[in-house]
Amino acid sequence: MYFNTGRKFGALRRIAFVVQRYGEEVVGGAETLSRQVAERLAGRFSIDVLTTCALDYHTWQNYYPAGKTTCNGIPVLRFPVDYPRRWYFAHLNRLVHRHIPMPAWLEEIWMKAQGPYASKLFEYINAHRNKYDIFVFFTYLYCTTYFGLPQVKDRAVLVPTAHAEPPLFLKLFRRIFQWPRAFIFLSEEERDLVAGTFPVKNKTFIVTGSGIDVPEQVKGEIPAPGRLSPYLLYLGRVDPGKNIDQLFDYFMRFRAAHPETAVNLLLAGHCRERLPEDKGIFYLGFVDEETKYALIKNALAVVQPSRYESLSLVVLEAMALGTPVLVNGECAVLAGHCRHSGGGLEYTDYPSFAQGLGKIISNKDYRQQLGRNGSRYVKENYSWDAVISSLSNLLESLDTETCYKHIHCL
Repeated sequence: MYFNTGRKFGALRRIAFVVQRYGEEVVGGAETLSRQVAERLAGRFSIDVLTTCALDYHTWQNYYPAGKTTCNGIPVLRFPVDYPRRWYFAHLNRLVHRHIPMPAWLEEIWMKAQGPYASKLFEYINAHRNKYDIFVFFTYLYCTTYFGLPQVKDRAVLVPTAHAEPPLFLKLFRRIFQWPRAFIFLSEEERDLVAGTFPVKNKTFIVTGSGIDVPEQVKGEIPAPGRLSPYLLYLGRVDPGKNIDQLFDYFMRFRAAHPETAVNLLLAGHCRERLPEDKGIFYLGFVDEETKYALIKNALAVVQPSRYESLSLVVLEAMALGTPVLVNGECAVLAGHCRHSGGGLEYTDYPSFAQGLGKIISNKDYRQQLGRNGSRYVKENYSWDAVISSLSNLLESLDTETCYKHIHCL
């Protein structure tokens, strides 16, 4: 299939990235990935980012001005969200997460209530479908993909960032996963999940992950709580969706059972959760990049309690810096990182959490070996050169007769 975009011979291929939020201030794995990839592909393709004016994914309130701007040299077209997240979304979402079946019409109401619904964005995609050779949609979950992708399905690439969370199994997503020309998966576990859940046989795909950049020398200063005693570090959104309550419970039980062990839990990121009153838990707020790397480098371990991750940049950054990770083994991707690398430990309940944390705290040689293993794993598997080469090959080949190595069919 060949697309008529009016592109002159020799001109760069035109690519639109469609993502629910975009910007340096935006915290989120898929959003960060979209920005990092756009900036690194810019010399090879003509890239526009199509996104909303929202910053906060809990409310979708318009924050940025609508219109065209740039972010680190990348053209960004922002469109207003029609309405903030609906008040009844929480009630419908409770049904979804309890696996209570809903009719198709109610699933679509759930989607519109979840947001971000941006009608002008969808109109732009439809009106300018022939301006771009390829539309790359980031994340299967939100309205930006659900309402945008069907309009350009003949030239759509989906980066699902899928994990085995309850919404993935809603009926309305079956057609979304049937339509893209190709998929970009972040891990083999994600590929297997999608292939086992949706009728995607013979679809083109690559498994490419993300490149990981960490400084060779960490220069940032550790905030005061990190200088008091050894610490376990959590980086990311502090909210129930990340299973943070279980982490609090396990950590406080560990401290109570091991009063001789002076270890704290430090949290850095946006917080929407009431923190327990415990003298060993410190919330640092949102930290800059230098401080983040200093915290990771000097931690006993980085902990990731989430059940639902499609890659986890934080875990890979910790490994790259030689810091062990302690992860929720219920997440296949996180467990896979640990098993493939030998750079961390997984837990599935409190006893395995306590055993893993105790071993990391008490055995310095073992802790250092985990760090070396993790660092080697990231260097071998998550270089930006390899990632960008793989992505470029896919985007160059979709509407041509060119065939590249590492491009497969499900």
